[in-house]
Amino acid sequence: MTNKHKIRVRRKLQFDIVSVVTSSCEVLINHVLCSLPPIDYLRRFSDGLVALQEKLKEALTGSIEKELFGEVIIDTWRSIRELLRNEVESTVFRLFTALTGLGIDGDTREKMIESVGDYAKGVVEEKVRGEAKSVLMRMKMCFERRFVNRLFIGKDDIPTAAKSARGYSLELLSILAAIRLNEDDIDDIKEILEAELFVSSSNSAANESSSVEFDPLHIAPDSWEQIPSCRTLIGPRSCKTVWDQFMQETEIIISKALEQVCTMFNIFLKISQL
Repeated sequence: MTNKHKIRVRRKLQFDIVSVVTSSCEVLINHVLCSLPPIDYLRRFSDGLVALQEKLKEALTGSIEKELFGEVIIDTWRSIRELLRNEVESTVFRLFTALTGLGIDGDTREKMIESVGDYAKGVVEEKVRGEAKSVLMRMKMCFERRFVNRLFIGKDDIPTAAKSARGYSLELLSILAAIRLNEDDIDDIKEILEAELFVSSSNSAANESSSVEFDPLHIAPDSWEQIPSCRTLIGPRSCKTVWDQFMQETEIIISKALEQVCTMFNIFLKISQL
């Protein structure tokens, strides 16, 4: 969703709701049921609407970050869809509570719910698109955290910890490769990346030739077969480029860890010989 489209959706949401309030206020005024002057009522309601939008945006962006970069990745897009649905329902409830007594009909309610949903989807898309632009940095951060944690608890040796951390980062890459906000969104991006990038790069014999052998789906355009271009954030070739850079930079981290282990081992030997 472009910034221009996002602004249009936000203004449409405000316009739809304020239009309902304006119409309803006129009815209430005619029946001498509105004690506030209409202009004051609308101004206060408009301020409340902006606050409601900001609260919705804050709730979505904060929760999405937790879903994307938590310790465990389990069907992230399904969790994001559930989060989106719950936050929209909560916002709609608060909105209609504020509009109680204004005589809103069923069609208008549906229109307002749709407007809130469109705005919320725009917030989610904006957040995910922003994270996709920083995917390499995010992958490195996730790698370092998981790599260090697994070494710290003594669960893995360095190669095993590195492989686990890289697999975690590759899954993050697959999540940020495309937007999947529809319930019927089905794709095999994760499986493709695991087969073409992770498995081959995990094989030490294939490391040097992996970049030559990798041909993402034999597709000329940088796109995914099951994902429309408007919802593609990182295409196959772009994923390959990101992964190559990621592997190079994490190899430095792994090498430093190995050097530290060797240094500590040598120190231990010298002490044991005293």
